[in-house]
Amino acid sequence: MRQQIATFSQVNSVVKMMICTLLLCGSTWGICEALPVTSRDCVSVKYVTGGDLRGPITLNSQGTRVLYEVKIPELVDNRNMFDVYVKEIGLGMSRDNGTLVASGENVVGLRWLKDGINFLVLARDGPNVAVVKVNAITKARSVLIRAESSILDYSIDRDESIIVYSTVAKDGSQQEPAKHKTSATTFSRRVTLDTDFGDVAGVIRALYITRLGNDGMWSKAERVSIEDPFSHEVLHSLYGLNHLSLSPDGKRLLFEYRAAQVPKNWATHPFINYVITKGADNSLAITVLYDIQSGKISVQLNTIFVGTIPFWANDSRSFIVAAPAPIDTIWEKRDIQKHRTMGLDADLFWVDAISGRIEEVMEMVPSHHQPPLAWTADGGLVVKTYAGTISIFRHTGERWIKASVVSIPFARPYPFSSIASDGKTVVGVYESTTTPPDLFSMDIKSGEARLITKLNPQLDNVTLANAEAVKWTTSDGLAVRGLLFKPLDYVPGKRYPLVIQTKGQQDQSSFVCDSGVNHDPAFAPQPIAAAGMMYLIRTFPEDVNQADEIAKIPNGYPGNIGETVQQMNIWESAVRYLSDQGLVDPDKVGIIGFSRTGWDVEYLLTHGTTHFAAASVADNVEYSLGEYWLLTAGSTEFDKMYGGSPYGPALSNWIKYSISFNLDKMHTPLLMELMGHGVSNDVAGQIPPGLAARYETFVGLKKLQNPVELYYFPNQGHQPDAPQARIESLQQNVDWFSFWLQGYERPNPEDPDQYKRWEKMRDVWQARQSHHDVEQGAPNSAK
Repeated sequence: MRQQIATFSQVNSVVKMMICTLLLCGSTWGICEALPVTSRDCVSVKYVTGGDLRGPITLNSQGTRVLYEVKIPELVDNRNMFDVYVKEIGLGMSRDNGTLVASGENVVGLRWLKDGINFLVLARDGPNVAVVKVNAITKARSVLIRAESSILDYSIDRDESIIVYSTVAKDGSQQEPAKHKTSATTFSRRVTLDTDFGDVAGVIRALYITRLGNDGMWSKAERVSIEDPFSHEVLHSLYGLNHLSLSPDGKRLLFEYRAAQVPKNWATHPFINYVITKGADNSLAITVLYDIQSGKISVQLNTIFVGTIPFWANDSRSFIVAAPAPIDTIWEKRDIQKHRTMGLDADLFWVDAISGRIEEVMEMVPSHHQPPLAWTADGGLVVKTYAGTISIFRHTGERWIKASVVSIPFARPYPFSSIASDGKTVVGVYESTTTPPDLFSMDIKSGEARLITKLNPQLDNVTLANAEAVKWTTSDGLAVRGLLFKPLDYVPGKRYPLVIQTKGQQDQSSFVCDSGVNHDPAFAPQPIAAAGMMYLIRTFPEDVNQADEIAKIPNGYPGNIGETVQQMNIWESAVRYLSDQGLVDPDKVGIIGFSRTGWDVEYLLTHGTTHFAAASVADNVEYSLGEYWLLTAGSTEFDKMYGGSPYGPALSNWIKYSISFNLDKMHTPLLMELMGHGVSNDVAGQIPPGLAARYETFVGLKKLQNPVELYYFPNQGHQPDAPQARIESLQQNVDWFSFWLQGYERPNPEDPDQYKRWEKMRDVWQARQSHHDVEQGAPNSAK
C-alpha cells in the first residue's frame, strides 16, 4: 500500500505536468492554468528551518553574507534534507537562493567565524557528529572538534580559542535513544483487533571544554563537573543540558539543565504553581552561570524557564535573556496584576554577570524564543518587536529605552519567523497565510526591504483557498478569533460542510497549507478547502494573554475538567455562529484534534450537545484508564484532571467525565492516528503500550458499532516528519471528511478496500442510529 502512495504522488505530479504541457501547446503560450492544491503540494513546501534556538539564519559580522538552512522534503526517497545556502548580501543581488554549501539529514549549529568566510556546523564525521569547519567560497571542509560520541551542542569564544560542547553521557543512568530505520514502504498500519505487534529514554549529557594551543592543535577535552546550587550535590552528568552560551572572552559559560529541586519560595510564582498543579513538576529547568577559571556555579535569574539562549554583551560582563519575571521582583508583581503568568508571557531582561543586578529591557516580548538580534557599533541592542517592527534599545542611566523603530514593509509579518542581523542589516523570513516563505533583506536605518530568494516555485501554478478573519463569542462571554478558509469555488449564500482544527496558531500571518513548519498530523486546511469544504482554525493575537482565558474557565467542575468544558464551548459556539451567518451546514460539521486538543475533541463528542458528522484525533492524550495504567503509572497529571485517582472518592468523576465510561454517548465516525515514536511492532504478539492504550477507545467503538479507523505510524514522532507519512496523514483526513460530510469517494485510493469498509460502517451505523432515535423518540441525527 505504501508503494502505491509513492506511485500515486508521482503520477499526480506527472498529470500536472501533462496538463501544463497541453495548455502550453494551446493558444495561451507561456501560461499554465493553476490547479487545486493537494496534500502532496503542502508536504512539498520548503521552509527555512532547522538548527537550534539560535535559528537557521545567520549573518557574518561584515554583513556581506547570510547563511540559511532550508528543509527539503524529498517525496520519492521519503526523507528530508537540510540544505545550507550562502547568499551574498548587497546592492545588485538577484532573487536567487544563493550557493549550496552543505547538505545533510540534520544540519545544526551554524556559526560564522570572525573572518566572514568560514563557518562552523555540527555535521556527520563517520559514525558520529563533529564540529566541522566549512569554507563558504570553496566549500572545503575539515573537522575542527571530534569526540568519542556525537557532539550535541557547542559554543565558541570570540577569539576562537575555546570551545565548550556536550555529548551523551555514556556513564549516565539513562541510555541514548534507540535508532529505528524508516522503511520507504511502511508509514502507517491500519489496526484491526487481530493485528500483531516492543519508551525511548531521555538523554543525560556530559559537558566538555577544549582549548586551542600555540601549536594550532586543540587540547584533550576536560570534562566539567558542577555543584548543584540547590542540593549541593556534585554532578558529573546533567539531565537536559542545553543552551550553551560561552562569553566572548571565554571566561564564563551559561547553560540550562533540569534540576531535581528548587527553592520552596519559587513555587509561589503563579506560572510555576500552574505547572505543579498540572502534575508536570518532575523536573525543572534552570539556567546557571559557570565560571570556567574558578569552577563556581551561580543562579543569576530566579526562574525555571528561559526561552532564549543567553545573548552576551560584547564586553562579556552581562547577558540578555527572554524569561518570565524573576521570583520576588517588581516585574513579577506587575505581571501577576496583569494576569501575565504563563510560559508564553516572557519579558526581556539584562543581567550583570558580575554583580547579579537585573534590569528589564522590554516588557512583553512577541516570542519567548526570540533572542535579541545584534549589538550596533555604538552599543544599541537590536530587537524584533511587535507588529513586524525592528527596534533599537539603549541603556540610559538606570533603565533601557526604545530609541528607534523601523517597520518591516510587508503585510502582517509572522511574529515567529526566523530573523538575523549584524546591527545594520536584517535578513529574515517573510510569509503570509497564502504566501510561502522566502528570505527578505532590510536596511535598519532606511527601512528599505525586498525579497531575495525564491524557495517554492513549484507552488506558482497551484491555487490556494482564500481565508478571512472571523470572530465569535462563547456563551460565557469569551471572545475568540479564527481564520476561515473557503472553498475554491465559494458561492456567497451557499451553506458548506465545515471542518474545525482545534489546535490554534499564533496570529494569522504564517503560511498555511497543511499545519506549516511544525508538521502537525491530520491538519489539512488547504486540501480540505480545495475539496469543497470550509476549514476553521483558531488564531491568537500577537500579544495574547493566556491568563485572561484561564480566568474565564467555568467553575463547578472537579480538577481540570473546567478547561475542557471551556474548549467545548468555544467550538460549539463557533458552529452556532457560522451557521447563524448562513455559511455552514450545521449537520455537516467535522472536527480534528491533535495532541492535547484530541482529548478536548473526544470529550466534546461524548459530552457535548452539538452533533458532529465526523471527527479525527491524532497522537493525542485521552486521559483514559488505559493510559493511566499502561503509560503513566498513575500519573498525578491524570489525577489532577479528575480531582483524584480512580481508586477513591474521585472515581465518580472518572465515571462521569472520562472517555473510558462514556463511549456509548459518541455518535460520530472517528478516525484515529497514533505515532509510534520509533516503537514498531516487530515482535509478534506484542502490542506497544501506546497502541494498547488506544485499544480501549478503538475496541469500545467497535463493540458499539460506531464507525472507527485506527492507523499506527510506528516510526514517526509526535509531529510526523517523513514526507510520505505526512502525505498519508493529510490524505486520510481529506478522504475521511469528504466521505462523511460530502458522500464523496476519491477515485483509485491507495488502499483499494478503504471505501468498502467505510460504506459498510456507514450502513451499520445509520441503521443503529435510526433504531436508537426511534427508541428515544428523537429525529434521526445520522445525517
